[in-house]
Amino acid sequence: CVSLRYQVAIQAVENMAVKHGHSNMWLAGHSLGSAIALQVGKDMARKGNFLETYLFNPPFPITPIERLRSQRLKDSLRYARSLITARLATAVKRSESLAREAETINMMLILSSCLHGFLTCL
Repeated sequence: CVSLRYQVAIQAVENMAVKHGHSNMWLAGHSLGSAIALQVGKDMARKGNFLETYLFNPPFPITPIERLRSQRLKDSLRYARSLITARLATAVKRSESLAREAETINMMLILSSCLHGFLTCL
């Protein structure tokens, strides 16, 4: 299944390569655009046209698990990937929570010292 976006992109790149030469062009993309640029670049490289490519916030590379023959190994890798993703999400969430807690404590200390200074001035 080839997306319409990819078809438009590869056609545009091939046309530009014919018109200007592949050595005079480069690819760039952000997020979904980087995924498309990555695929277009790979396909152009297979044809012998190596394009300089700049990808911003590209999709995470995924191990080609489906090429493995062992179902047990495939399942183990998927499980490990899920565990790593869950641990990272938990760590980020905890870090954000600790930062909010520290900010709250700092505000309370500032208010407390201001209040203490105000009361001693009376």
